[in-house]
Amino acid sequence: MVGAGYTGTEVAAQMQLLTDSLARRHPAGAGRPCWILLDTAPRVLPELDERLSRTAGRVLRARGVDVRTGTSVKEAGRDGCCSPTASSSSRGPWCGASGSGRIRWSRPSDSRWSGAG
Repeated sequence: MVGAGYTGTEVAAQMQLLTDSLARRHPAGAGRPCWILLDTAPRVLPELDERLSRTAGRVLRARGVDVRTGTSVKEAGRDGCCSPTASSSSRGPWCGASGSGRIRWSRPSDSRWSGAG
């Protein structure tokens, strides 16, 4: 998830819960998905009081979301997203949240991600 504002944080938190629940119900599946929340801001929900922001970051991490603040996106497109420090082999499906609450999902064509998006 690109964007740790209100929408991105909520989507990452809820999707982590949903995909964990699905993985428990269907153990023969592909395993537990990894949700990553990226933002160039120094913390999650930077528009909130720092104490609330820290709490939100702790809750996300406790749920298993990989929170990466101070991180930009090197490339994002139909075939996935990666940060400047990621290798091209670690690309994965992505979604981005804007301040308007709109969410954009990628639909990678790579067979490793079939069914994603």
